[in-house]
Amino acid sequence: MDRTLELRWFIDAAPPDAAHDWFDTLGDASTKERNDMYLLTGSPACNVKWRSGKIQTKRRMRAPTRAHTPTGFRGWHECWHKWSFGTGDTPPERDDNLWIPVHKTRQQIERDLPNGIVVKIELTRVEACGEAGWSVCIEAETESPTQPLQDALGHAKYMWMEQVPDLPFSRDTSMGYSRWLHDVAGHPLPPVEPPTTDAIAG
Repeated sequence: MDRTLELRWFIDAAPPDAAHDWFDTLGDASTKERNDMYLLTGSPACNVKWRSGKIQTKRRMRAPTRAHTPTGFRGWHECWHKWSFGTGDTPPERDDNLWIPVHKTRQQIERDLPNGIVVKIELTRVEACGEAGWSVCIEAETESPTQPLQDALGHAKYMWMEQVPDLPFSRDTSMGYSRWLHDVAGHPLPPVEPPTTDAIAG
């Protein structure tokens, strides 16, 4: 099981040239195209997808907390536990009230940090339910059940997000895949209700 601390945004329509130009300045990125099947779980705190013969699940471990970047963009930190198990090669059948196919084209950069932490940033084009959009996510990940991630994510923000152009990154557009999918499928979830304190044990 892995733990990850994430800051993610979803924006409608195709990514603008400014987003691609900015991402190209960050370094060499791997590019992957894939089709995943996502389960409409009814909760922004539970993410379930089928990919390449495996069910991959994420469970948010606490309420989102307020986040910001060096250039002043706002969003929500989300802390997740992730695990997966094999199911065979046949994907679930599409059902717009249950399983939603999502097509992705993802560019991603990874860096290894001390103490077994990996930080990542991605720019992904997404298509689901006839809607196109794009997502940027910056995250810190570890296999350790106790290793703090807050400092690592802060380091990644300063490494990759000091020179971001004027892009629509805000708390209104900051969310995980489950919330975005419920929006595009026409089943919106309740708005984020952050805790009274923004301290993160991450």
